[in-house]
Amino acid sequence: MRIKKELHLKLDIGYKSVPGADHAYGDRVLADSSRGLFAVADSYGISPNRGSVPSRLATYMLADFFKGDLREAISMVDRTMSKLCEFDDGIGAATMTAAFIKEGVLSVANVGNNPAYLLRDGTMAKLYTPEKPRRDGSLSQHILSGEGIRLHMCQRALKPGDIVVIASDGVLNILNPRDMLLFSSMRMDAAASSLIDLSQAIEKGAGDDKSIILVKAERA
Repeated sequence: MRIKKELHLKLDIGYKSVPGADHAYGDRVLADSSRGLFAVADSYGISPNRGSVPSRLATYMLADFFKGDLREAISMVDRTMSKLCEFDDGIGAATMTAAFIKEGVLSVANVGNNPAYLLRDGTMAKLYTPEKPRRDGSLSQHILSGEGIRLHMCQRALKPGDIVVIASDGVLNILNPRDMLLFSSMRMDAAASSLIDLSQAIEKGAGDDKSIILVKAERA
């Protein structure tokens, strides 16, 4: 199916990432407005000595490897981190959700449970496929899972007023139409900060790291 391109859009971008209280800070965000490339990575199976190393490597490599194809770039990240792990098993694993916007067409890829949504006309459509946890609670798919990765992909045509939301799983408690609509008329940098503040207030400062990227499509 051919997706209609919208050539006359500009992007308003906002993002924020803050550490939680449960463990060492493990989130990283990538917001490259010049290329329309956005991602949230979360260190997985985190331990105090790893911290943000896996997520930081994953986002740096994505920015370096990306040439227009999310599937290819994230697969290269997985292969490269797997090779590095042969020499340093302390590198650790990561989950990632990434988006690429070009000529009004949105492509999203995810491995793991970092959420992504499209907010349009008061409704929220899911753009990611969460991994079903095993019985022990672990995820079968993540960067450095040891078996290669199974990426979930989707593509949508954007229109003016659409808001793309990419986040870490630490902000799932506020990812609903009611809360998102409260901030949808703000500039996205202010909206991102407000949503993180809301998520922290709900958890009273405790919990997981919290990261969010908001990208609003506007008429050029």
